[in-house]
Amino acid sequence: MSERKKEPERTSFRAWANLWRRGAPRDLNTILHLGLEVQGRGAPEQLDWLRSLVRWLRGQRGYRFTPEARAHLLLQRLSQHPDWSQAAGVIITEVLARGSALRIYCEAGLPSNSSFGKELMGRLVRSVLPPVQVEGSLSGALQHVFAQTGDDVWLERIPVNEREALVGWLKNAVPDVRRDALLQEAAEAIWLLSNRIASIALRDEVQVRSPRSGPLATHPMILLEDQSRAFAGTVTSRQQPDLAGLMRTTVLGRLFLDGVLARVEERGVSIDLVFQIERATAYVARIETLANMIAAVVRPDANEEAKSQVVWSLLVDLVRGELDDRRPDKVLAQSFHLIARKTVERAGETGEEGIARSNGDLQHVLTAAIGGGVFVALAALVKYVEPKGLPPFFEALYGALNYGGNFTMMHFLHLKLATKMPAMTASALASRLSGQSTSEDDQEFASTAIAILRTQVAAVVGNIVGVIPTALIIDWAVITVTGAHLLTADKAAHIIESVSPWASLTIPFAMFTGVILWVGSWAASWIDNAFAFYSVADALASDGGLRVRLGVKRARAIADFLSDHVGGVAAALVLGFSLAFVPAIGSLFGLPLEVRHVTLVTGGLSLAVASQGLSAIDEMQWAAIVMGVVAIGLCNLGVCFALAFAMALRARGLSAWRGIALLWPTAMAFLRRPRSLFRVPAETSRI
Repeated sequence: MSERKKEPERTSFRAWANLWRRGAPRDLNTILHLGLEVQGRGAPEQLDWLRSLVRWLRGQRGYRFTPEARAHLLLQRLSQHPDWSQAAGVIITEVLARGSALRIYCEAGLPSNSSFGKELMGRLVRSVLPPVQVEGSLSGALQHVFAQTGDDVWLERIPVNEREALVGWLKNAVPDVRRDALLQEAAEAIWLLSNRIASIALRDEVQVRSPRSGPLATHPMILLEDQSRAFAGTVTSRQQPDLAGLMRTTVLGRLFLDGVLARVEERGVSIDLVFQIERATAYVARIETLANMIAAVVRPDANEEAKSQVVWSLLVDLVRGELDDRRPDKVLAQSFHLIARKTVERAGETGEEGIARSNGDLQHVLTAAIGGGVFVALAALVKYVEPKGLPPFFEALYGALNYGGNFTMMHFLHLKLATKMPAMTASALASRLSGQSTSEDDQEFASTAIAILRTQVAAVVGNIVGVIPTALIIDWAVITVTGAHLLTADKAAHIIESVSPWASLTIPFAMFTGVILWVGSWAASWIDNAFAFYSVADALASDGGLRVRLGVKRARAIADFLSDHVGGVAAALVLGFSLAFVPAIGSLFGLPLEVRHVTLVTGGLSLAVASQGLSAIDEMQWAAIVMGVVAIGLCNLGVCFALAFAMALRARGLSAWRGIALLWPTAMAFLRRPRSLFRVPAETSRI
């Protein structure tokens, strides 16, 4: 809609308020003219007027002009109508006079709570509730005026000339006393933020991971606090602040925090500790931003363009920060990034060891997987001799102890379960990725991907080769002892019917099982990380009671044993309990959830076929059995691998398209040389 060329008729404030409730006025002349009535009114009316002006500048709902053109048009109208310009300046001055900007400087876009949980809850609340006008603070005013996602983006789009003109107009409109107060509040914010940083750095969990030693007076964060206090003092006394000295201490502070973060990555991470380090790092960045702004504004030889640039950049940062404060996903993404990366790294280390790089390794994987299949058949036997009439909880507990105990024994015997491998190998594969890979990196990625696929096929084949004959032998032994098959005819028919991919929910259940497999591997990696983070092994090795009763060497041996096996045992137990308890929990809520684990299903099918007899199974049933096992295996492995690979990409800050872009040519390379799936080529580098 084009701008009106003649001035609008005088409109009452009540009529304008009714118009505001229906939506932002689209006519700039109307907004600026109504500013004559809004000046001198209360905070709600003035903030609504400012918000309507910002919404007009932003451009919405089919507005004709871009924000760049609108800023130019606003400056033109203010220069043509001095009364409008004066009224707008009075409104902004009165809004600024109602509170301090200290809280905005210290908290806009910065984590302000003492713990991750409180910060997350605070952002959840702020994302639902409207901005709160806090007495004596301008924080609520900024949130009210710049309330829509993307307000920071269009502020950045405004050209430099218009920015300089807008900042110049604000400088002339706001009295010197209030502008000096805003500078003083920024200096006080630097001092306050440095005090918060020092309190974080001196926490015990940070100190024990600190790379420094020496007297407290030389601590980088204490030096930063002292320098910040001196910087604020010079601003108060209207002297030239020592920007270079403050920046030297912020560099030392960053190095200190980077050193703590490196120690954290070596010894395991926790959400709260990562949150505290991220919080301190964000405070250091805000100190640098505020200090640069103050130094540029008070410098007598600085030109107006440089001053307007730093002031505008600070405004954009504060607006973006206030918008981010109402987004819980920001604090989640910032703190969970390192957690995900660390658990992925630990999973990747395990997965790297399980990749078959030679034909000898491939044979070892096949042998270990056959042994794993034997144990899965034993788990099927224990499952089907379950006592009848158990309550649902104890029925699930029976299954959990069966699966968990079986998988734990497989771990200590170094046997392979195919479905435990995708989450680990996906993390190892993602470790080959980088933001800008060379052709050699891409070639190594393809080689590793095919090696992983080859290893996975060997594990699946080994499990099936091990489970089928073992299940048949078990059924023969049961017949010899009891004179009857392990499964009744009705139970065997139900098992065969339940795996049909076209007559049952086998495929959704198999995909759901893939999710369970991924969650179990992630939880196991997290437990392994927590074991390292809390230094459990060192605590056990240095425990006085164990050292006295068992001796120093045995105590150390127990600690090392637990450190080596806690991840594997955790994976076995979490997976076993998940397979047993998730369907039971689903039944409590009326959800008919079932698990379809390829090796367990194959064991059950083998017992069912033995019970029915080969001659009693027709061609359609054989097709259902074969297709069902293949579909279950693909869904189990594919879903688990996809979720683990996506998490690994996220942990390394890479997009999903980057992973897909490499997986596709890898698939093409496999199709060109399908024999590489079953045997390691002589020159793997040419895959």
